[in-house]
Amino acid sequence: MKRIELIHPVYPMSARNKISDYLFSGKWNTEGKDTIKLEQRFAKMVKSNHAIAVTSGTTALMLCGMMYGIGKGDKVIVPSLTMVASATAFCALGATIVPLDTDDSGCLSYKDVCEYFTSDVKAIVYVSLNGRCGDIDKMKSFCKIKGIPLIEDACQSLGSYHDGRQIGTIGDVGCFSFSPHKLISTGNGGMIVTNDETSAIALRRLKNFGRVYGGSDNHEYIGINAKFTDIQAILCLEQMRQIRKRVSRKRHIYSLYKKNLNGIVDFVESQRGFTPWMVDVYVDCPAELKDRLERHGIQTRLMYPTLYEQKCFKEQTSSLYQSNSYFASSHGIWLPSAIDMSDEDVIYVCNCIRGFYK
Repeated sequence: MKRIELIHPVYPMSARNKISDYLFSGKWNTEGKDTIKLEQRFAKMVKSNHAIAVTSGTTALMLCGMMYGIGKGDKVIVPSLTMVASATAFCALGATIVPLDTDDSGCLSYKDVCEYFTSDVKAIVYVSLNGRCGDIDKMKSFCKIKGIPLIEDACQSLGSYHDGRQIGTIGDVGCFSFSPHKLISTGNGGMIVTNDETSAIALRRLKNFGRVYGGSDNHEYIGINAKFTDIQAILCLEQMRQIRKRVSRKRHIYSLYKKNLNGIVDFVESQRGFTPWMVDVYVDCPAELKDRLERHGIQTRLMYPTLYEQKCFKEQTSSLYQSNSYFASSHGIWLPSAIDMSDEDVIYVCNCIRGFYK
C-alpha cells in the first residue's frame, strides 16, 4: 500500500554539492559568512531591519523573553490553543503563563485579553496558528497602550501575509522555526526578526553566551549558546531560492482540499495572503477519521490539546473554560501537506475522507 506522509522536509539537489564543499573546506561549521548571508537575505525577504539566526523557534522565544527581562513573578499571556513551546519557552525563565481563549481564527482572543489583563502581565505572545493572524493589529495597539512587548510566535507562518506584511514582522519581535516540517527546514533552527536595532544587538549578545562581541571571553550579560551553523545556513539559503514556488504549492494543495471537501469538513476562515503550514480542518470525530485514514496508508495528526489540559501546566494554567480553544482541539485534524505531494495524492485523501462520511 502506498504511504502518504503528513509532511516532510524537501531539500533541493543544489544544496548537496554546496554542503559537501563546505564539509571539506576546513571551516569550523559554526556561525560564519554563510550565516551572515542568510540573516541578511532573510531580513530582506520579510522586509525587516534585522534577522538573528538561532538554534530553534523555542530558543527564539526564550531569547526574546530574556531580552525583555521576563522572569520569576512575571506573567505572560499565551493562547490556550498552541504548540506547547509557545508557553514552555517562558516557563523556563520562571514566568507564569496565562493561557487565554482563541477566536474563530484560532488566534488569541482580543476580547479575552482585554477582559483578563492584569498589571503583572509583562508580555503577550501572539501565535499566528497555521499562518493566520486574527486580530493582530488590535493586539499590537493594545500592547502599545499597556507599554508591554508583543512577541510574535510566527513559527508556522513563513509565507503568510497580512495587509502586505509578512506575519512575524508586525509585533516588536517575531520568531520563526526551521524544524523538519516547516516551509523551510534545517532540521533544527530558527530566526528572530525585529526593526529595533537595540533589540537586535541585545539578542545577538544573549545568544552568544552574553558576549559583547565574538572571540572574546569577557561576558557582561547572562546569555546562552543559541548560535546557528553555516551548514544550516547553506541548506536554508538554497530553499529560500524556491520560496515563491513553495508558497504557491502550499496554497494550491489547500485549494484542492477545499474544492473537494467543501461541505464535508469545516475549514477555518482565512485572510488574504494566507499560506498554510499544514491543511487543518474540523470534523465531528477526528480520532475515528485518523484511524480510518491510517488504514488507507494516510498519515494525519490530531490538533494540539489545549494548554489547560496539559499535565505539565497543572499548577500554572487558568481555570477559565476556553470554549473556542477546546472546540478546535477536540475537532481539529491536520491533513497531509508536503510540498512535493501530488494532486492525485490530495484527491485520494479527499476521496477517503468522503468515503468515511458516507
